[in-house]
Amino acid sequence: MILIAWKAGIASLEGQQATSRPPQVLSREDFATRLSANAPISMHELIYPIMQGYDSVMMNCDVELGGTDQTFNCLLGRQLMQARGLEPQIVVTFPLLEGTDGVEKMSKSTGNYIALTDQPADMYGKLMSIKRSPGDRPVDQTADRARAVAAHVRYL
Repeated sequence: MILIAWKAGIASLEGQQATSRPPQVLSREDFATRLSANAPISMHELIYPIMQGYDSVMMNCDVELGGTDQTFNCLLGRQLMQARGLEPQIVVTFPLLEGTDGVEKMSKSTGNYIALTDQPADMYGKLMSIKRSPGDRPVDQTADRARAVAAHVRYL
């Protein structure tokens, strides 16, 4: 039932002037850089921001939290909400966290994340096991771990 309503709603967005047009999406810094270098941009990368933005419409969000890499998508959600006569959501973004592997950004898809639903002991264990870059040798490992914990916990 929800999927039917979602599909009907997305169809009603066609022709609305508040939706981003391809030039707006392509003007994103990462896309502009890739276009100037003749690097490919896949279709799902163009559609994803619109789909994420429309989720905000369907859920009538008050607030959307995300990483700084999601700012454009969240702001597009605000535009789509305004186009539907809804109060635009508040967008709150946070810096990307380093994952437990110490290399990639924290992400469920890469498995280097700490879930909000993890048991406290598991969260603590994951925080303490965050790998360091090879050239990064802290003088005081206890203080270094405390800084790592503080960097991750301050956003909870």
